[in-house]
Amino acid sequence: MGKRDNAIRRNAAFGLWAPLGAALSLCWAGWPAAYAAPPQSATAPTAGAPHLPATLDGVQLNLTNVETRIREIDGVLRNRSKGPTGPGLDEDLAARRLTDAQVLYTFKNYEAAATILFDVVDRYQKTTVYPEALFYLGDSLYLRHDYLSSLRYFEKLADGFPQHPRYQEALVRLLEISFHLRPGLDDRGPSAQAEKWVDRLAQVPRDKVLAQVPYVRGKYHFFKKEYDKALAVLQPILPASAYAFQAHYFIGASHVAKGSLQEAVADFAVFDQMTARTDPERRIAELAHMALGRIYYEQGQTTKAQEEYLYISQKSDLFPDALYEAAWASIKAKEYKRAERSLELLVLAQPDALNAPESKLLIGNLQTRLSEFQPATQWFLKTRDEFEPVNKSLNEILTQNGDPGVYFRALIEKNLGPFDVATSVGKTAARFLRGEPEVERFFTLSGDVAELRRSLDEVEDTIRRVEKAFSGKQRYNIDPELGAARESCLHLADELLFARRDLAEMLLSTVTLAASVEERQQLVGMAHKREGLSREFLRQLAAPTAESRAEQRRAEINDIDKRASELQVQLVSLRKQREAIEQYYAQTRAQQKIAPQQFQHDLTQVTAEEDRVHKEYDQIRRDLGDAMNGVGVGDEEGPAGSEKTLRQDYLQAVEQETLLLDQLRLRLTGGERARADAIWAALSRTAGTDQQLQAVTGTVNQLFGVKLAEMQATLLTEKENARGYRRVLDGYTGETQGVGGDVLGDALRSTARRFYDIVVRADVGVLDVAWALKQERTEQVSRLVRE
Repeated sequence: MGKRDNAIRRNAAFGLWAPLGAALSLCWAGWPAAYAAPPQSATAPTAGAPHLPATLDGVQLNLTNVETRIREIDGVLRNRSKGPTGPGLDEDLAARRLTDAQVLYTFKNYEAAATILFDVVDRYQKTTVYPEALFYLGDSLYLRHDYLSSLRYFEKLADGFPQHPRYQEALVRLLEISFHLRPGLDDRGPSAQAEKWVDRLAQVPRDKVLAQVPYVRGKYHFFKKEYDKALAVLQPILPASAYAFQAHYFIGASHVAKGSLQEAVADFAVFDQMTARTDPERRIAELAHMALGRIYYEQGQTTKAQEEYLYISQKSDLFPDALYEAAWASIKAKEYKRAERSLELLVLAQPDALNAPESKLLIGNLQTRLSEFQPATQWFLKTRDEFEPVNKSLNEILTQNGDPGVYFRALIEKNLGPFDVATSVGKTAARFLRGEPEVERFFTLSGDVAELRRSLDEVEDTIRRVEKAFSGKQRYNIDPELGAARESCLHLADELLFARRDLAEMLLSTVTLAASVEERQQLVGMAHKREGLSREFLRQLAAPTAESRAEQRRAEINDIDKRASELQVQLVSLRKQREAIEQYYAQTRAQQKIAPQQFQHDLTQVTAEEDRVHKEYDQIRRDLGDAMNGVGVGDEEGPAGSEKTLRQDYLQAVEQETLLLDQLRLRLTGGERARADAIWAALSRTAGTDQQLQAVTGTVNQLFGVKLAEMQATLLTEKENARGYRRVLDGYTGETQGVGGDVLGDALRSTARRFYDIVVRADVGVLDVAWALKQERTEQVSRLVRE
């Protein structure tokens, strides 16, 4: 048999025992060339292809190549079994992974950064980059508002690495987490440790203290109502500090809390000489002007108060409060027309402001005082008509459901995601409900719990997918290097099988003359059986390989994924169009012929359908991910199982034929005997080579078993962790439902009372206008009578 047939058989065999999947195919470039598969340039022979004769020298050369490749595979596996990664390699891998995460962190992709950092802090705890990874993981979680998880990693850094450059930053973050989780800083929850972090920050040498440390310490003492300590820490902060704005504001607030208003005025007046360069600094300056306006109002300096309120930008969320308070300053100064103009500007610029209802009533009262009875009546009637339906709706909810706390607890329990109170009380009432500080805190907490639940759902879904991967055909993809070694062993086994066949055919042609008639018939039968198996074997080799089937399936999946991506683009476009239509309707409501209720009903239906399509799309993407991960080749199940059985039958037929040929060999003499002995020696060599290959294959299987066991143990640990997290989350969820129900119930009662008061005051305003009009007419009549 010539080189062409050898190449055909090698490629056909490799097509049978093809790579284990896409991941393994990519690994060939990094795997030693000694046992990388030969290029598939030839086409597998079709059934019944002519058999080209092989030479003994050619077979022995192939055996030499096989033995060389086996030794090289064995050498690589021995090095791996001693330890595939040393401390230096671990250090390098951890550093590279940390760099990748830092890049994502820089681009504010905190979720992706945290995913990489979880792996770094779990696998490379003995490397020098471990503390840095702890900081970036904690900060990524903090910036994603996952404060409880962030707390865990900052505590590890603060407790275990006090000499690390990020130590102070970790302590600062721990205090800020305490502010988020327990603003009152009582002795419960994570805030119980806050005093410890403050003490540690106080122990840092003065020449090494970071700029933000004094500010955070002062802020902590302020929230603890330790105002003298806060002043002692904050006052030394220099104007050039990056935290000068924050520090001066808390200094002024501390003086206000102590009742030292004159000192507070001096503190807040400093902002006139300071230039705000960032949005946070501009907001702090506006808060200072608001504080000065209130102080001047209390002191009766209404002109100065009005001047301070003018510093608030119309784009600021403080603008409605500034206009409302400026109006009261004008009223205190008896400048009723100026107060009216301020309130009308508020209602026009911010119609949805929380103080808009009171502003409308106040405009009506001012116009009544100014004897502008007709517009005053319109303001009162307009306010009553706007809020009376909301008042009735809230009263019905309170009447029908009894305890509103129980009512809201039931609603929150049914809604596993972020709770939307607008679906229960309407958008108008919901806006005022969320204006309550405690309600806003509850919604923040509810959103955090929902985000934690979503993250935990993703973790559990990942665990299920990994379990499926471990138990399915694609399990060999968990270690690309071992998968590649296993595939090479299968390829070399086929090389040996064809070598045995060729040697058996050469020995048959040599010893036939020494056989009896009966033995010749027996040899013919054995050869016929072997050739039949050979044709079937080659027919299967000529069929589409597992690798080609996997590539075809992969291409189909990629095509579906492409169409799914196009669908996502369309969905995003439709959502933007819907939001634009909603905004346009809100801006042109007065000119629209469609009733607001009908528009809102249609919009709700469209939004619900949009959410449904998005959920289906997300499920398709998850299914595509599972399908892509399931594309693997070279497995023992499925079609490869029948090929493996055929291969074993073929090998057994060759061995039976070889035993009879050996008996005939012993009868030969002279040159024929020498040739037969040389062929038999080559056959014996294939047996020894096969034993070596079986040993190497056993090593591969052993290493793979260890790897699989390690990953299964890790998976089991993560499953237990996920169960524990789920129990803790369920506890938080139950507590959130209870607290949220009580908070929303109390807020609903107070909001209902507020709307009731608004409606009553509007009715009283109408009566006041009528009475004032009657008094004016009476006085006119009396004056005419007197005249």
